[in-house]
Amino acid sequence: MQQVSGPKRDLATADYATISGPKRDLATADYATVSGPKRDLATADYATVSGPKRDLATADYATVSGPKRDLATADYATVSGPKRDLATADYATVSGPKRDLATADYATVSGPKRDLATADYATASGPKRDLATADYATISGPKRDLATADYATVSGPKRDLATADYATVSGPKRDLATADYATVSGPKRDLATADYATVSGPKRDLATADYASVSGPKRDLATADYATVSGPKRDLATADYATVSGPKRDLATADYATVSGPKRDLATADYATVSGPKRDLATADYATISGPKRDLATADFTA
Repeated sequence: MQQVSGPKRDLATADYATISGPKRDLATADYATVSGPKRDLATADYATVSGPKRDLATADYATVSGPKRDLATADYATVSGPKRDLATADYATVSGPKRDLATADYATVSGPKRDLATADYATASGPKRDLATADYATISGPKRDLATADYATVSGPKRDLATADYATVSGPKRDLATADYATVSGPKRDLATADYATVSGPKRDLATADYASVSGPKRDLATADYATVSGPKRDLATADYATVSGPKRDLATADYATVSGPKRDLATADYATVSGPKRDLATADYATISGPKRDLATADFTA
């Protein structure tokens, strides 16, 4: 891979105004001939982008032209040719049953609809799954909200992600990924600033995170402080923290000033010889980072 030159940012509002040469930004995203200002994720506008390019996951944009947005509120008004939007979502000449996110089934969905985050389903009919601020105030019967989340007996108003309050939720339920909350009671929040002060019994919070003997207040993601956490634990994806001690943060602005020993931060990110203060995601500055490192998914940053 050739050396990337000029100012560049990796995620979210990442501007690649002067980036030249082959580079990969996210997952398997190839930007071999991309030129001019462009943004990669969320509200990414590709008004003047030409040539073959892949935007997210396995998204194929071989003949994509005109203004388009890729994620969240992605509008495909003038998009033509085969394209995939998210996960395994096929939108080639799409009609009839289709899957939008994870295992989300939209067999009879019709009318205007939005896909992620603030997705509005005003005229949608049939089984549907939402995300983020999804309100199920009058929804009854079995429903799945995210990943493999089972809400067989869930009743009353509830929100699933981020600041999701489950004050009156009862019965067995799974919140995210493989998270088991069989005996969880009382108010609790699952992600971001999730406080588990009174949570008891075996539980898994995110991905393959094992918290079998975790006790006391703890936070899992973003600004998650593990000041008194001891024993082997995994925080995100395949992150190994077998010998991690002292205060540490895992994602976003995660500072690893005193972290020692082999560690992996996100996806397949190798930080074998990383030293000094560093940030991992979004506007991640790697001022003093040395040795081979990968930032996100399969993103190669050999420069």
